[in-house]
Amino acid sequence: IAFRDLEKLKNDKLWQNEKTKDYYTRLSDILRHYLWNRYAIRTMERTSDEILKSYKDSDYNDEKLFAYLKEIFETSDLVKFAKYKPTADENEKLFNEAYTFVDNTKLIIVEETEQTEGSVEKASDNESLTEKIDHNEKTEI
Repeated sequence: IAFRDLEKLKNDKLWQNEKTKDYYTRLSDILRHYLWNRYAIRTMERTSDEILKSYKDSDYNDEKLFAYLKEIFETSDLVKFAKYKPTADENEKLFNEAYTFVDNTKLIIVEETEQTEGSVEKASDNESLTEKIDHNEKTEI
């Protein structure tokens, strides 16, 4: 859903048509919905700082991705409430960071087959579960 919505936002070319506020409202809403669905973080009717705190309290584990999310929400707030005008490069950079955030935090469900069930238990700490179960189907959500 988030990828589809991000692609639609990109194709709508809002900031290129002087609709920067609409662009950042939609960008932050896409991430709010994603966080709600992915992490069960109640994002609607909450401030960006409250959302970031809840995300930090969840099972996140990547400071770089957290920094992306923080920068996007902070810039969105500046555009929406302080009439900040980001540059074209900044608009593209933040869009790419939103896409990267979703791509790197998406939920991947690994379905086990009887053939590889035993190898799940044998996966060492240094091996990722997806490397050990290379014959299984992966489904992205």
